[in-house]
Amino acid sequence: MGVTLYIYVNNYKSDNIFSTKPIVIMINKRIVFTVVSCLWIFGGQAQYIPGKAKQRKKISSIKVAANQQDTLRQPIVYCDTLILEESASLVVAPYIKSFTLYAQYCKFGKNSRIAGNGLNGKSQVAEPIQGEWGQNAAQLNLYLNIYSLEHLIIEANGGNGANGKVPGIYGAGGNVHLSYYAPFVVNVSKKYRQRKRKSSIQVSNKTGVMNTRKLQKFIEADFREKANTNNPTLKHNVSNIVANQQNPSLPFGASNTPTENKKFKELAKMAEKEKNARKKGKISLNRYQNPLLLKDVK
Repeated sequence: MGVTLYIYVNNYKSDNIFSTKPIVIMINKRIVFTVVSCLWIFGGQAQYIPGKAKQRKKISSIKVAANQQDTLRQPIVYCDTLILEESASLVVAPYIKSFTLYAQYCKFGKNSRIAGNGLNGKSQVAEPIQGEWGQNAAQLNLYLNIYSLEHLIIEANGGNGANGKVPGIYGAGGNVHLSYYAPFVVNVSKKYRQRKRKSSIQVSNKTGVMNTRKLQKFIEADFREKANTNNPTLKHNVSNIVANQQNPSLPFGASNTPTENKKFKELAKMAEKEKNARKKGKISLNRYQNPLLLKDVK
């Protein structure tokens, strides 16, 4: 059984006017189904974009003027030219956990900066039960062809923990992978130098700051309480516990109920465990003898 297929063809006429005429073709149903299926399949494939390509952004030029700041909001950025003037900053958006930058030509002024630091925990007017934790820094993967350099600072420091009855913990430092080419000697250091060397890069990927001493008091007080309870042979174990509960200068003070003290101890233990897991970041350097190409990005 055949079907009639109408195909409209535009015929060119003078004065840039097109006329449309139908061409009638008798074809089999199976052929129609096959043609339509193929068009649907190839049409769907043409619209497919790999997930990584969606997150990648190609920029012809990035230039940040002296003492200004620009924020990158894509996890992968490729650019032809990157220029950071004196004290200019290129900052990675805080929600990006891993950032990759490839720049074909770079020029860095004095104290210019590329930063993927974690956010600090927010401080509140009223002291909360637990301070907000600092955010972990982003991992930075930098592929730079450097043709002019005074002093570049690369930062991936963790955010600071906010204060609270149980202090917020700091954020971890991010790993920094720096691959670069330069036709001159580049001095790379992890320490801040008061007298900076010419053509230098400073990398900082430390943990943030927190009230470690206050958190330690919770841990020590809980340890002493357990020691006194589990050792009835100690002469003043009962009086020590009572004194500890009635001394408001200690974490478990008289102003706190037993339920609150229990909650504080649980929060302190959790914070201590997470604090020990958060470390400063690692640094890996790779200097190329020839300019880096896009294919070198991993």
